[in-house]
Amino acid sequence: MDEIFDESHYFVCSGGLKPASMKSNQNIVKREDGKYYLTEYSLKCYAIDFSCKWVALLYAIVAAALALLLSCPAGWVLLAAIIGAGVGAALGAAMCGDMAAIMRVWVAIKTDAQLGEHNAVANKPGVHMICNAFSGQITYVPNVKSEFHALVLFAGNTLMTGLEGFMYVYAFRGAGMLITKPLQFFANFGVNYLKTVSVAGFAGRTVFGAWGGFSAYSNSSTEGFHAEEVFTDAGKSFGFAEMAAYHAVTERDPQSIALLLSLGGIPAGRNSKDANGLADVKAQGNAAVDSWKNAGEKVANELIKAKNAARDFRERLKSQKKGNGAHEKSVYETKALENDYIGEELGEGWVEPFGTKVKYLSAAEKAPYELFVKDGKIVDAKGNLYDTKNAGTAHSGKGKSIFVMDENGRIYASKTHAVGEFHHSSLGGGKPVAGAGEIVVDNGKVTEISNRSGHYQPDQRTNAQVLEELKSREVDITDIKIEGY
Repeated sequence: MDEIFDESHYFVCSGGLKPASMKSNQNIVKREDGKYYLTEYSLKCYAIDFSCKWVALLYAIVAAALALLLSCPAGWVLLAAIIGAGVGAALGAAMCGDMAAIMRVWVAIKTDAQLGEHNAVANKPGVHMICNAFSGQITYVPNVKSEFHALVLFAGNTLMTGLEGFMYVYAFRGAGMLITKPLQFFANFGVNYLKTVSVAGFAGRTVFGAWGGFSAYSNSSTEGFHAEEVFTDAGKSFGFAEMAAYHAVTERDPQSIALLLSLGGIPAGRNSKDANGLADVKAQGNAAVDSWKNAGEKVANELIKAKNAARDFRERLKSQKKGNGAHEKSVYETKALENDYIGEELGEGWVEPFGTKVKYLSAAEKAPYELFVKDGKIVDAKGNLYDTKNAGTAHSGKGKSIFVMDENGRIYASKTHAVGEFHHSSLGGGKPVAGAGEIVVDNGKVTEISNRSGHYQPDQRTNAQVLEELKSREVDITDIKIEGY
């Protein structure tokens, strides 16, 4: 037997923005939850009606066009389009309310089930109601079960309508540019498309994809989560530009063509100007590549931090004494910072005449500077063989890195050494260290170590501690040259 609709069921209109539930209009056959069954004369909606999308789109286009005519930047044009869509959606809900009920006709009538004097309406395959105002087709959406869900869809659909109005306005501008300024059109197109493949662009695509999947789930004609349906629509929304190109070529789809024209119509240069030829396209391409490179470095640094945190936790577990609880235990003897350098991180003391401050690295900031040992070779935090050929120190010039070793044997090195700004104390965070000086590494092989550090002025014992740590990590120390003051 077909399911008879009641006031708890939600429907969506092909030309609407919001799912809505219908009023019974007669108090016959009340359900346990207080809802009544629907009949062929149940044509009015509860709460906010479907809201006419075409009214919202018209207002979005008008608002965006006015903003463009006033020479507003693209961002302001987009904002105007969204506000216009919001106003149009509110007006559309009022116009599409009880006044539109006279234009609706149920087509899913169940003639063998009467409620009072009228036939019931039931869930049959296909369209359930028709609105003759804009030839809208109204169907049942079983996955929408609350007004909150309906309002979320209403808000999202209104936002998307604003974006659509924005697109049509710039599509009109793009069409004109394609005829009069084709080179500038294609420059805008190239820059705008490249923006969509940057890290920020992929974040935006992800939002579109998530919304596409959510809409597919919400508007499904069958109850439940259908993975293929949801992920297909999510993928299409994620690849909106590529899908538009495909449909524009294969189907000559007007909306897809408009989207492509808008990419060429939206100013892509600086200060809301049109892109300046191939130079801007190339610059945006490099920016897109850099954005992914920077994102990759951030991820790598976060992984390094996580690795170091796990290592610290392991060291604390190793240093745990029975009955006393876990505590930090120094493996090596340390040397404190010399008094002459106290306050340098605040710009006080010896750096005051320079007007600079010495940077003290936090534990997280030190992570990229840490050196590790892999197969007897020194590698950096990213796992690459460490080499000091392009390094340099204030003491000895090129070919050496400054380094420190903390009390637990962690070694940090920097290929740069800036007087008054970055020193051994930077790597040590101003804390006592178990080793400090300069190190020479040739493609992962340590060839020389010294204790040259004015900030810590360590003695020769520190060299022995550093060598001891390297040896414990299976580094061949036989041919390492030892230098000192």
